[in-house]
Amino acid sequence: MAFPFGYGLSYTQFEYTDYNVTKNGDKYRASLKVTNTGDVAGKDVVQIYLQKPYTEYDKQNKIEKASVELVGYAKTDLLAPGKSQTVVIDIDEYEFKSYDSYNKKTYILEKGDYYLSFGKNAHDALNNILAQKGKSASSGMDYDGNKNFAKKFNYKDDDFVKYSKSKTNVQVTNQFDNADLNLYEGTSDQKITYLSRNDWKNTYPKKVELNALNATMVKDMQYTHGIEIDESAKMPKYRSVTSPIGELTLASMMDKEFDDPLWEDLLNQMSFKETTQLCGVGSHIINGVTSISSPSVLAHDGPAGVKTDTPKSTRNGDVDTFMAFPSGINLASTWNNELVKKVCNAFSLEMMHANVGEIYGTGAGIHRSTYGGRNWEYFSEDSFLSGRILNYEVQGLQENGAIVNIKHLVLNDQEIYRCGGTTWANEQSIREIYLKAFEEAVTDGKANGVMSSLNRIGCIWAGKHKGLLTNVLRNEWGFVGLVETDSATGTYMREGGTRAEAIIAGNDLWLRGSNNIQELWGDYRNNPTVCQALRKSAKNILYVVAHSMAMNGIDSSTKIIKITPWYFNAMLGAEIAVGVITGACITLLVLSYIFTMKKKGNKKMDQKDNKEIEETSSETKKKPSLPKKKKQQLIIFGSVVVALSACIGIVAGVLANKKDDTPEPSGSNDVPAASGNVTPTSSEPVEDIQYFDYIIEAEHMNIINPTAAKITQKAHQCSNDNMIDHINGAESYRIDFYSPKNAPGELNISLPSNADVVVKDNIKEIKINGKAVSIDQEATCKVLTNWYKATSEHIATVNFTKGINVIEIVPFAESVVNFDYFELLDVQAELREVNKYEAEDYFTTSEEFAESTYARECGAASNG
Repeated sequence: MAFPFGYGLSYTQFEYTDYNVTKNGDKYRASLKVTNTGDVAGKDVVQIYLQKPYTEYDKQNKIEKASVELVGYAKTDLLAPGKSQTVVIDIDEYEFKSYDSYNKKTYILEKGDYYLSFGKNAHDALNNILAQKGKSASSGMDYDGNKNFAKKFNYKDDDFVKYSKSKTNVQVTNQFDNADLNLYEGTSDQKITYLSRNDWKNTYPKKVELNALNATMVKDMQYTHGIEIDESAKMPKYRSVTSPIGELTLASMMDKEFDDPLWEDLLNQMSFKETTQLCGVGSHIINGVTSISSPSVLAHDGPAGVKTDTPKSTRNGDVDTFMAFPSGINLASTWNNELVKKVCNAFSLEMMHANVGEIYGTGAGIHRSTYGGRNWEYFSEDSFLSGRILNYEVQGLQENGAIVNIKHLVLNDQEIYRCGGTTWANEQSIREIYLKAFEEAVTDGKANGVMSSLNRIGCIWAGKHKGLLTNVLRNEWGFVGLVETDSATGTYMREGGTRAEAIIAGNDLWLRGSNNIQELWGDYRNNPTVCQALRKSAKNILYVVAHSMAMNGIDSSTKIIKITPWYFNAMLGAEIAVGVITGACITLLVLSYIFTMKKKGNKKMDQKDNKEIEETSSETKKKPSLPKKKKQQLIIFGSVVVALSACIGIVAGVLANKKDDTPEPSGSNDVPAASGNVTPTSSEPVEDIQYFDYIIEAEHMNIINPTAAKITQKAHQCSNDNMIDHINGAESYRIDFYSPKNAPGELNISLPSNADVVVKDNIKEIKINGKAVSIDQEATCKVLTNWYKATSEHIATVNFTKGINVIEIVPFAESVVNFDYFELLDVQAELREVNKYEAEDYFTTSEEFAESTYARECGAASNG
């Protein structure tokens, strides 16, 4: 070892005096006067170390303790030469506890002498404790310590209860026996000796080789093991509005606590497909959810800046380049909590400018080896310093609404072969070294995201280790947030069975997930245990998004919809067209070659013409060619093929990107909100319900008894979309749909104007097959960016019958608002529109046309 932990240099010198430690309940307060005795201004770090008693109980029960461990530190202000500052550091008795892996299997506080010592580094602090114990250089120390910098506190009795429960009042016990080679059943035939200060010589590590031959280990190393069924679990509701205040949006939940019952109503509105897409497909994004107007969140690598070269034009950001901040090692080396917090606050502002809401960082792994591939992302070999710096990083990032992924939880000790590699350790080392580096950022910093690591803990992948992700992280530490995988490229992380186990264990989101139906829990579509776990994960994700910068500029009236830009269709169409054209060209080339060779083969040399051929041999010989007529035919044929290929390609591109109007089947107990919830008995077959959404432009409806000379127009050249300009320009607006069965649905409407529009004050009635339906008395279409755009608001629940259904919207005669479109949402049948006309058909006031239209509509209605 070249330098002890905590060692550092300065451009000046400091003197230390008046060290004191006081105890108040479970809190200790250390103070030290620091004076700059050099010639230039400078800062110094005050480090406080703890020595715990190493007892006979420890030796008997294989509890290991360091000679000293860091429990507190603080950075001085910039001190001018001759200036002094008294630095105060608070230490929690929580740091005095030790983990007993093999006997009590929880945290214990032992009797004996505890020392709190100041030192310029760990070695210096130890020498000061030894001096307090009466030791000196003559005792074998490399230099004399200062006993005035060490204070002793005696605990008379063992306390095996005080810290056996977490700060969340959850019983703490072993969760990682399956990672301890001396406890795990799968290595019962392979034991190891852990290094112990009780016998350095005989316990010093030697090379260990493990064989995966034990049947238990072979079984546990498999990717899937089946799920444990929760008999009490019931299928969730999907696509149902159950809130007493109506349809909810994510923005309406921004001020709600995590346990607010309205979250259940919000989740009820989502479909199974939306739930699985949210949890299962996170390729540098948290997917948006249209049914609850949840925005998508762009995510990128960290942790020392936003690692992206994605053009700003594709993400609506202001930054088009990479950005970088000091690495974790550099930040930790400052020993300056507030500075770290300021740096990460600036980091989050850069994220905001780049429109990147989630960062895959920051890192808090331990520098276990100099060969660790991610050491530059991590802070230190010390768990306390790592945990404290991470805490302040998280606070700085989250002040501006960033979503963090503190990583990699846990035991990510190597880069090469880290995917699925087994990592082994006992409970004490996992908790006191590796997990401690993350704990404070969760319990104090309230980190909103964690990244599970790629490695296995023992034989179990960290992403499906329930002891880690649920029992420790959520239950003991009180974590409220999302858990996301590291890059989910390995089969052991992706296949359906593994995903089912992982979602139950507490992993919420898959980075680089897949759209494959099996990977998206397709085989568990009707499994209440898995569906409830998915629902819980969706809530975890949405709660974080609701409290993030992704919600900037969004309120409860905001509608978020998915669109496919026209140029995506054009690009895909062009790709298909190019492929077809290329194939056609190759075909033409082959045909041309065949025709040419055939002509050559059929050409016969007449012996009588040899002399004539010889006489003309000096002339330039022309290559045999097709007759002019044949050439023209081939050119025409080729042109037709190319043109048809281009058309096919463009049409295919449009169809390939067309919005999916056939959402997935719903849950087995899912029925429309309008008719209540019915749980079918086991003897009744459950219909596999599909949902369909439709948007109907106002100008495409049948217009009854128009009173205006021209009742549709482009909105004063301000909008590219037509609409009905003044809804009172006609008696009513109708449209027919054929439904193959009885089916409920929801009706929304958009009425633009220069102010918000209360629907009931402008729509006299809405009829379905001649019967009026109840209009939502609170529905208000809100103005968007301009007067000619308004929100689409839910106004009624409608019930279609099998056959022809006539929808009629009747305005008040005095209403002068505009009519843009209406929507039919969550319709449990595939409707087919009949008697459809384009808007230009209605630029007339012809009574004859109106009467014929009206008669046709009445006939359609009577046929229904």
